[in-house]
Amino acid sequence: RERCTDTTTFCFGGNVTDVKPGFFATPEQLPETGPGYSGELECPAGSKCVRGGRIKCDSAASYCGAGSTGTTAVDAGHYAIPEFVEGEVHSGYIDQTPGPAGYYCEFGIKRECTDPTKYCPAEATYPVPVSEGHFAIPEGGPRFEGQRPCADGYTCARGQQV
Repeated sequence: RERCTDTTTFCFGGNVTDVKPGFFATPEQLPETGPGYSGELECPAGSKCVRGGRIKCDSAASYCGAGSTGTTAVDAGHYAIPEFVEGEVHSGYIDQTPGPAGYYCEFGIKRECTDPTKYCPAEATYPVPVSEGHFAIPEGGPRFEGQRPCADGYTCARGQQV
């Protein structure tokens, strides 16, 4: 333990110090012992830090804010926001945001609502069937975010006004 060669401690100024929860140990070539840990940094958003180690939050069903020691589940009707870092697709999920109209969110993933027989209001967890006598809006559009009653003189079938 005095050599500071595991992630739970670091050596600085001759002292051995425990890495705080929500922080990770920073590696360095120590002059007196060789490879080891000489400091700590706050765990960045997109990762959780446990026992001085850093673990990427790579499931869209949860996210990790800065200083996290664990994951936070994404709320129903919300999706996880990935942090993009140059050279990587993403470095982990950092937060959540409500799903907009025209999309539904399941397990932290935002999906388009493209079936004209269904629509997705804001924060939808699944597509909602269009009611009889109604059509999906925007009518014929790529994503359907609501429904309206058929206008006089028109009929509605399969989510479309004809």
